[in-house]
Amino acid sequence: MRKKLGNSNNFSNSSNPSNLCSKAALLLTCAALVLTMTACRSKPEITDEREELANIGISVQETSGYQEIYNEYSQKVKDLAPQLRDELAAEMEGLSQEEAAALCEEKVQTLAAIINEGIEKMDAYLEEHGNQNTYTEWSTKLYDDYINQSDMIREVLQTTGEDE
Repeated sequence: MRKKLGNSNNFSNSSNPSNLCSKAALLLTCAALVLTMTACRSKPEITDEREELANIGISVQETSGYQEIYNEYSQKVKDLAPQLRDELAAEMEGLSQEEAAALCEEKVQTLAAIINEGIEKMDAYLEEHGNQNTYTEWSTKLYDDYINQSDMIREVLQTTGEDE
């Protein structure tokens, strides 16, 4: 499931987790559990956990590779979104509702470009190291961060519309 964000007007607020099969959900849950346990245990137990992950088809290296990409691009979006929100609020003064909406979508597309770059890196990682289920988990998390941050920017339109 590779997501690309474009200039479409489909800005759904939900990623549809019902699209994941139960096996993928189990793998994702196991990976999260193992990562949590790994952080709290000593090296000999980590080896055991790596073996457990390998038995279900996930390597610690694979998960950490996706996590590194996720952390980098998630942080970029979270750092930039408040700045874009503030810019939008300042720049939309005196604009018509349609002009303000277009400006808002330009700001949101800036976030989309960052997320697309992160997902492209995940795609490349998938080709060399990953499996589809782990890719899906991390790319969905990144997409969800985009949705949350873009909604924060769009809220400026709603609050400004209420003031008038």
